[in-house]
Formats: sequence, C-alpha cells, structure tokens
Amino acid sequence: LLKGTSSDSHLEEKCEIKEVREELTQRSISFDATEKEELLKEIQNLRSKLQLYSDAPVKMSTDKLRSSLISRSIQLRKSGVFSPNNNNSAEELEKERERWTEMESEWICLTDELRVDLVANRQRAERVEQELRLEKMCTEELDDALKRSVLGHARMVEHYVDLQEKYNDLVAKHNAIMHGIAEVK
Repeated sequence: LLKGTSSDSHLEEKCEIKEVREELTQRSISFDATEKEELLKEIQNLRSKLQLYSDAPVKMSTDKLRSSLISRSIQLRKSGVFSPNNNNSAEELEKERERWTEMESEWICLTDELRVDLVANRQRAERVEQELRLEKMCTEELDDALKRSVLGHARMVEHYVDLQEKYNDLVAKHNAIMHGIAEVK
C-alpha cells in the first residue's frame, strides 16, 4: 500500500514537473536567480515532506516489532527455564523450545522486512541521485541558454549602437547638405 502510494505520488510529482516545464517553454519567460532558488527550495521542501510521510508508518511498525521482540527475548532469558538448577520436565522444555522457535521466526521476519526496506531505500536513493543528475543537467542547459541569450542580446545592443551612430552621421551630413543647398539658393 505504501509503495503504491509513494509511486503514485512520485508519478504525480513527475507529471507536475513535466507540466511546469511545458508551461515554461510556452510562456518563454526567464526567471531571475532568486525566483529559481525559491522554486528549488520549495521542491526540496515538498520532497522532504513526501519522504517523511512515506517512511513514517513503516519505520514506526518496524521499531515497535523490534522493541517487542527485544523485550520478549529479555523476559525469556530472565525466566530461567534453562538454568541448571531447575528440574524441568520434557514438556516445559518443549514449550520453551517452541517459544524460542517462534521468536526466532519473528526475528527472521523482521530481518527480512529490514532487508526489503534497505533495498527500497537504496532504490529510492538511486532514483533521487538520478533525478539530481537530471536536474543538474537541466540547470546547466538553462545556464548555457541564458548565457547565449545574454551574449546575443549584447550583440544586438552593440549593433543598435553602431546603427545609431551611422544614423547620427547621416543626419549630420543631411543637415550639412541641406544647409549648403540653402546657402546656394
């Protein structure tokens, strides 16, 4: 159930990221650095909340089971059934053996659950690392595009300045010619 919920929320998160990317390309606006940082902080905040919600129930149940097993193990040791001074019947020893076998199977189940959790956490970490690499690549591409657009804009401004100087020269020449024509007339 939790895995389905986390995968559903992961899919929703991917869809939201895809929608945001499409919206950005459609609007063709550029964010300044502070807006970009705020959005990255918000994304990180949402991811940490998602992580807390998805991990909390599993961790709590595992911790409860572990503490229960530890307390039962301590109680069985303190019971003193296997002490050499007691003359226990075979029936009591068999009951004690059954309890220990039951506890052993519970410990095995717990270790299996922890192993599954460990694998899930590793996979989640790999996914997060992959997403981080993807985000870094996207950020680098955006930075590159921003640098290129700034350089292109700077070239256009320089070209405009050159054209403005040429226009000013032409206006000055035109005024001089018109002034010369007026003198000739």
